[in-house]
Amino acid sequence: HFALEQVGGGTPIGMGIEMKKAVWDVVRPDKLKTIISGTLTGMSLEVQMVSVGGMTRMTNPINGNWEEPPSQFNVLNLFDPNTGIAAIMNGITNIVKLDDVNSSGVLSYHLSGNIKSDDLSAITGSSTKGTLINVEVWIGQKDLRVRNIQLTGQITETEVPGIIRTLTLTNINEPVSIELPK
Repeated sequence: HFALEQVGGGTPIGMGIEMKKAVWDVVRPDKLKTIISGTLTGMSLEVQMVSVGGMTRMTNPINGNWEEPPSQFNVLNLFDPNTGIAAIMNGITNIVKLDDVNSSGVLSYHLSGNIKSDDLSAITGSSTKGTLINVEVWIGQKDLRVRNIQLTGQITETEVPGIIRTLTLTNINEPVSIELPK
């Protein structure tokens, strides 16, 4: 289970939608369910997406009906734990170990560093070029699982500078049922 909160702005994800929050569940190898909260032309909305075996359905933000998403609405990379989190962890430079902290009830290593905005384009679909994004990561000391990731800074051209994204990972290896809606 993953939860993404953004403070100070949102991220454009296609169809004019600016994502503010998202929660999602993943079942390996090919199932994903997410709820995206955001705005469309200043109005609040919620969109659900389900992907199973390469087939994806999303709720229409206007009428709530399940439909195939338009081709330009490809946000699944953002929610893919293999490319999304891996891209962040593999791209961090200038790592500094901060004081250990309790994160989500778990004693965790607290690390800080930077990542180039270009390294996040697979997640966001586009990025500014050469901008350094501050990254903080909390990793459980006993199981070495990532608990939280915080990214501070403008990744895409249309985001506001100083935007803060916090990604929280919980319920790892807990069973969850994901079925494609009709």
